[in-house]
Amino acid sequence: MSNERKQFGRRGATPTPRVAGPSNTSSQMGQMASAGASSMALGADDFQFDMDMSSEAPPSLLGMVFGFSGRIGRSTYWTIGAFRFLLTVALFVALAFNLPAGIENWNVLEFYGYFFGTAEGLKYGIPFIPLTICYWSLEARRIHDRGHSALWLLLLFVPLVGLFYSLYLFVANGFFAGTPGRNEFG
Repeated sequence: MSNERKQFGRRGATPTPRVAGPSNTSSQMGQMASAGASSMALGADDFQFDMDMSSEAPPSLLGMVFGFSGRIGRSTYWTIGAFRFLLTVALFVALAFNLPAGIENWNVLEFYGYFFGTAEGLKYGIPFIPLTICYWSLEARRIHDRGHSALWLLLLFVPLVGLFYSLYLFVANGFFAGTPGRNEFG
């Protein structure tokens, strides 16, 4: 056995076996080999761990879906985003089969008046609110992972610029790696 340190993962633990004496000599190795396999079993006390992780508790499920602070990686972004997308599609399908007659002749005010002014419409309008918050949360934390402020998301509200910026966000947040190590957002 050597006294070398091995590092696991990006922020993982580095175990260091405790060995008596400054180094393992060949006589110690011979003694360990002659002792048999049962005495060579390592227990939890045989390793010391150097933790290079923050002492914060992992976020809850609600924090992962609706939180705006910190960072998330691409895999989390795609997993939560795909689930949110499927929920949105299911909501639109349910809405398409339950629209009132004559809606094709409605103007924008009548359309929003139905969704936020009637009990029937609220049944379909209310679920869009948490889905929208989830979208903004995912984009903000993914931008944080890439080392930028989430205030850049305000560009989405600028007509025409917002369209091109949303396409850029899809590519950049979905396919580009975040900054290695810690940045100002976590």
